[in-house]
Amino acid sequence: MTDITTFLALRDGAAAADLASAIRRIEERTQFTGKPSGLTLTLTVSRSRQTRGALMLKCEIAVTLAKLERDGSAFFADDPRKESIPGN
Repeated sequence: MTDITTFLALRDGAAAADLASAIRRIEERTQFTGKPSGLTLTLTVSRSRQTRGALMLKCEIAVTLAKLERDGSAFFADDPRKESIPGN
């Protein structure tokens, strides 16, 4: 098995599908906001506790999406003709 085929076989292909989904999410958010997004792919290799001589591979994908701009609300403390701050 080559390196890429090993990755493609992780969790019966679910790891590759998760990676593809994460890439689509960061592409969409970056297109929408114009700001960078990213992902971190962590592959952990450890010895199997159950099967002698076997290795366990674990895949984790962390996505960092660009923050969306949130509009604020304008309030006026001194002008009764305009919307005042709630509670005043």
